[in-house]
Amino acid sequence: MREWLSTAKGVPAYAAAFDTRIDKGWVPGSAAKGIAKALRGLGGTLVVKAESFKVTGTRGPLAGGGLERARAWGARLAERLVLLDRRDRRA
Repeated sequence: MREWLSTAKGVPAYAAAFDTRIDKGWVPGSAAKGIAKALRGLGGTLVVKAESFKVTGTRGPLAGGGLERARAWGARLAERLVLLDRRDRRA
C-alpha cells in the first residue's frame, strides 16, 4: 500500500482506510492512520474514520468481535457514500 500511495497521482474524491493487524501487543502504530493521512494528502476526503481490525494470524480470521466491528464499519461507509452520492447528484 505504501508503495502504491507513493506513486499515485490522485485518488477518488472519497476514500476510506483500514488495516488488519496481528493480535499481539508488540505491533506498533496503525497502518490505517498512515494510509488515511496519505489519502488526504492526495486530495481524498475520508468518509469514515480509519479503522484497524485485529486478526488471529496472517490468514485470519478477525479476532474478538472483529467481524461484527468490520461489518458495522462497512455499513457506515456504505451509508455515508450513499448520502454523499445523493448530495453530489443534486449539486
